Amino acid sequence: MIYSLLTTSVVHTIQSHPNPHKQITPAKRPHEAASITFDDSNLASVTLPHIDPLVIELRVNRFTVERVLIDQGSTSEVMYYKTFIKLGFTELDLSPAHYPLFGFNANLEYPLGKITLPVRAGSRSVDVKFLVVKLPSSYIPIMGRTWLHTLQVVPSTYHQLLRFPTERGIEQIRGSQKSAQACYLLAAKTKKELEESSIEVLDRESLDDDGRLTINRQQLISFLLGNLDVFAWSLYEMPGVDPSVSQHRLNVDPKCKPIIQKSRRSAAEHTTAVVEELDQLLDAGVIREVTYPT
Repeated sequence: MIYSLLTTSVVHTIQSHPNPHKQITPAKRPHEAASITFDDSNLASVTLPHIDPLVIELRVNRFTVERVLIDQGSTSEVMYYKTFIKLGFTELDLSPAHYPLFGFNANLEYPLGKITLPVRAGSRSVDVKFLVVKLPSSYIPIMGRTWLHTLQVVPSTYHQLLRFPTERGIEQIRGSQKSAQACYLLAAKTKKELEESSIEVLDRESLDDDGRLTINRQQLISFLLGNLDVFAWSLYEMPGVDPSVSQHRLNVDPKCKPIIQKSRRSAAEHTTAVVEELDQLLDAGVIREVTYPT
């Protein structure tokens, strides 16, 4: 396998080549693999800049499974116990797994067992051995290098895309940035934080005189957790908003000569708050730093 970076444009290519020093007869000539490339045209539906992982959707044992993390750092495919139960299995369906997993909470984790299930990606389906662990996670399964190499998958987190060869040609699966961000929020927001920031509602179900339905706190929290991808939690998640909605302009007469004002000092806590807010806006790409000569 050869990885090459073309100089004319940003293109990542992986292609199989026969050994040039080995003579190949027509009867033994291998099937030439098609090139798998990524370029800027694949960024049309990607929100930039981003540092999102590649989270996709796959078909696992007759079920469509969302929030599938593509993890090139994992040698094994991992399924969480909650997902395992939702797929209709019990611990009686597990085979023994005699080796531990590394990397979870910086400790060894011994799986409950392993199970082999069919996984379909596009037109290709392969049997995948999942290690089942009883740990909390915002992701449903994790697909590691074993599955990636079996299908000869070439992923690109930057392009939010993975591609793989099939008999019909190169097929692809697009990643979901909304799902990736929702998983991050699920992992970052604890139950305590949600309760502290939740809206006060009546602890009963009833119809008020004005016809509005009231729900208890736990129902509201469950509803918000189940629809995290619907809400915009930061400016980063609202691309395409017209600048006139949020753009700020100084009401300055262009005919006037600019004058440098004296430096004004603010309280330390105010300065810290301003710096944090500016860093968030810069990271989100909403503003950019410019330098004017004086």
